[in-house]
Amino acid sequence: MKKVLFGILALSMTAFAANPGVDNTASVPVKVIAEIITAPTGLTITDEAGTVLDELLLDHGRIIKGAATSDSVAYKLFKVQRFVDGSSAAFGIANGTLEVKLTETGAETETAVATLKKNGTLIGTNQTLTSALSLSGGSTGGTATSYTQATTKDDTEHVGRVTSVISQSQLVNGALETGIFHNARANTLTVVYTPQ
Repeated sequence: MKKVLFGILALSMTAFAANPGVDNTASVPVKVIAEIITAPTGLTITDEAGTVLDELLLDHGRIIKGAATSDSVAYKLFKVQRFVDGSSAAFGIANGTLEVKLTETGAETETAVATLKKNGTLIGTNQTLTSALSLSGGSTGGTATSYTQATTKDDTEHVGRVTSVISQSQLVNGALETGIFHNARANTLTVVYTPQ
């Protein structure tokens, strides 16, 4: 029994090693995902390809500790579309406006800051990063955290962008712990359509 357990443990360690880089060989696991969903209905946020989003992921990727030579910038384009029975439709039967804003999740407070914590929860020092968030894409005024977009009765989509910037000064901190830092979905992108 012990031999079987040790064998399984050894296989698990080999299969899930994170690119150990042994001399001239490196490997990583390959993960393939497919999610099946029901057809969307109503006002919907999608990615630039039209895929319905359940979260907007701004991935800064892997950053080498203490070696950043500039700010880390990540952005994601999004589309706002209205669907009727799974098919794209006009926003309304008349002109209107879209209000797009970044808020704290569960609140109406607009925010341009995302606090990234190691593993999503703060435990000790050198375990947080701050990301400056901003929106772009509106036709009328706005701030870094909100804007409005005029729409006509024939408009079927609006494209906007959310940008995240983590300053170099944070990333060169040699005491920063290694690991995955994220905001645990503490920020929300909200879009409201108002017909005129």
